[in-house]
Amino acid sequence: MVLPELKTVAMAIIQLDNVTFSYGENEIVKDVSFSIDMPQIVSIMGPSGCGKSTLLHLLSGLELPQAGKCLFEGKILDRPSSNLRYSFQNFDSFPWRTVRENLLLGGATSGDSQEVFNIDELICMVGLEGHEGKYPSELSGGMRKRLALGRCLAAKPWVILLDEPFSSLDVDARQEMYALLQHLWDEWKCVFIIVTHDVHEAIILSERVVVSKPLPFRVNDIIDISFSYPRDDTLINTREYLLYASKLRLLF
Repeated sequence: MVLPELKTVAMAIIQLDNVTFSYGENEIVKDVSFSIDMPQIVSIMGPSGCGKSTLLHLLSGLELPQAGKCLFEGKILDRPSSNLRYSFQNFDSFPWRTVRENLLLGGATSGDSQEVFNIDELICMVGLEGHEGKYPSELSGGMRKRLALGRCLAAKPWVILLDEPFSSLDVDARQEMYALLQHLWDEWKCVFIIVTHDVHEAIILSERVVVSKPLPFRVNDIIDISFSYPRDDTLINTREYLLYASKLRLLF
């Protein structure tokens, strides 16, 4: 199941050209340029408070740059798009709605459609079978994160933005989510852009890691991670993993 539009696009899916953004006199993002040319998983890293979440706001169309351009499919991104889904750090679902209702509100359908996911297919994809009638408060932390991913996927977007999606989970739940996200990406070749502080998470999940300097957000380096998918903790003791980890930790 691959987005045909993305497989035939000649231009960048996402492109930032010298993007600068400030809140009042506080410069948060400065002269940021990079592009994403194909469906892949990209991590955004940097010191705490360096402007990573603000960069996601710009990539989602929730904020507009004061200088430079944010482009989506070659067009100026000046408002949120249905083809871009953003999962906020502290919001994953409507607590007064069941799992099934949350996914339907996210854009899934109970019928057949090429444009969005069928609700039953989506529930199976994110591993929530048997939990359809539960409310978010009745789910474990890992299950709530599965629901958050399902809500993002429901309308078959081209780009999914995730802000610290797994930071609240324990080690075992994180490993489950890393496997699930890789599986979802393999099934549905969209772009995932993930803000994370976790070097291991970035290496396990990403094909590219964009690393910022301290505030304001400025691209310090972009690291390509060459491991094939699927990836798991068996990589930790390899020489390549240790080199990636060392290089990333030295960048911020």
